[in-house]
Amino acid sequence: MSCPYFKKGYFGVCIASESRYIPNIVKMESYCFKEHYRLCPHLAKYIPENAVGRDARDSSHEGTNR
Repeated sequence: MSCPYFKKGYFGVCIASESRYIPNIVKMESYCFKEHYRLCPHLAKYIPENAVGRDARDSSHEGTNR
């Protein structure tokens, strides 16, 4: 399973944060296309622990505190 926050197009973009992030080839190979995408430091920085693994379309609660 690849990362649900990685969107393919002309170039790959991570949509985990409001500002789009374009990972380099090494990071894409290490995180974006692997099952252990939750270890990605960029993803961990922007997505609360309980939200990682949720469908990327449900990003309405990003950045909220409990």
